[in-house]
Amino acid sequence: MSLPPDRARAIVAAAIHEVTGLPQHRIGPDRALVEDIGLDSLDFVRVVQLVEESAGMRLDDATVAGAVTVDDLAALLT
Repeated sequence: MSLPPDRARAIVAAAIHEVTGLPQHRIGPDRALVEDIGLDSLDFVRVVQLVEESAGMRLDDATVAGAVTVDDLAALLT
Protein backbone atom coordinates (compact mmCIF):
# COMPACT_ATOMS: atom_id res chain seq x y z
CA MET A 1 0.00 0.00 0.00
CA SER A 2 1.33 3.42 -0.86
CA LEU A 3 0.09 6.84 0.12
CA PRO A 4 -0.33 10.04 -1.88
CA PRO A 5 2.73 12.32 -1.45
CA ASP A 6 0.81 15.03 0.43
CA ARG A 7 -0.56 12.50 2.91
CA ALA A 8 2.90 10.95 3.38
CA ARG A 9 4.43 14.38 4.09
CA ALA A 10 1.65 15.16 6.57
CA ILE A 11 2.29 11.91 8.45
CA VAL A 12 6.03 12.59 8.64
CA ALA A 13 5.49 16.21 9.74
CA ALA A 14 3.03 15.13 12.44
CA ALA A 15 5.48 12.53 13.76
CA ILE A 16 8.33 15.06 13.84
CA HIS A 17 6.08 17.57 15.60
CA GLU A 18 5.09 14.98 18.20
CA VAL A 19 8.71 14.06 18.94
CA THR A 20 10.28 17.53 18.81
CA GLY A 21 7.47 19.99 19.43
CA LEU A 22 8.60 21.90 16.33
CA PRO A 23 5.63 23.67 14.70
CA GLN A 24 4.48 21.78 11.62
CA HIS A 25 4.75 24.88 9.41
CA ARG A 26 8.53 24.79 10.06
CA ILE A 27 8.85 21.17 8.91
CA GLY A 28 9.31 21.71 5.18
CA PRO A 29 9.92 18.87 2.72
CA ASP A 30 13.55 19.86 2.07
CA ARG A 31 14.51 20.19 5.75
CA ALA A 32 17.30 17.83 6.82
CA LEU A 33 16.18 15.57 9.66
CA VAL A 34 19.42 15.85 11.62
CA GLU A 35 21.05 19.13 10.56
CA ASP A 36 17.94 21.33 10.25
CA ILE A 37 15.43 19.69 12.57
CA GLY A 38 17.92 18.38 15.10
CA LEU A 39 16.81 14.77 15.44
CA ASP A 40 19.23 12.58 17.33
CA SER A 41 19.28 8.82 16.79
CA LEU A 42 16.62 8.10 19.42
CA ASP A 43 14.36 10.84 18.08
CA PHE A 44 14.80 9.45 14.57
CA VAL A 45 13.78 5.96 15.69
CA ARG A 46 10.72 7.35 17.46
CA VAL A 47 9.72 9.40 14.39
CA VAL A 48 10.00 6.29 12.21
CA GLN A 49 7.88 4.29 14.68
CA LEU A 50 5.18 6.97 14.68
CA VAL A 51 5.26 7.17 10.88
CA GLU A 52 4.89 3.39 10.60
CA GLU A 53 1.98 3.39 13.06
CA SER A 54 0.19 6.25 11.32
CA ALA A 55 0.74 4.85 7.83
CA GLY A 56 -0.06 1.29 8.83
CA MET A 57 3.05 -0.09 7.18
CA ARG A 58 6.50 -1.34 8.11
CA LEU A 59 9.52 0.41 6.59
CA ASP A 60 12.77 -1.34 5.78
CA ASP A 61 15.46 -0.34 8.31
CA ALA A 62 18.22 -0.09 5.70
CA THR A 63 16.09 2.12 3.47
CA VAL A 64 15.02 4.33 6.37
CA ALA A 65 18.66 4.82 7.38
CA GLY A 66 19.26 6.55 4.04
CA ALA A 67 16.56 9.18 4.60
CA VAL A 68 18.19 12.58 5.00
CA THR A 69 15.28 14.98 4.49
CA VAL A 70 11.60 15.08 5.39
CA ASP A 71 10.79 14.31 1.75
CA ASP A 72 13.18 11.33 1.73
CA LEU A 73 11.27 9.81 4.64
CA ALA A 74 7.88 10.67 3.15
CA ALA A 75 8.89 9.11 -0.19
CA LEU A 76 9.22 5.74 1.54
CA LEU A 77 5.45 5.81 2.07
CA THR A 78 4.53 6.57 -1.55
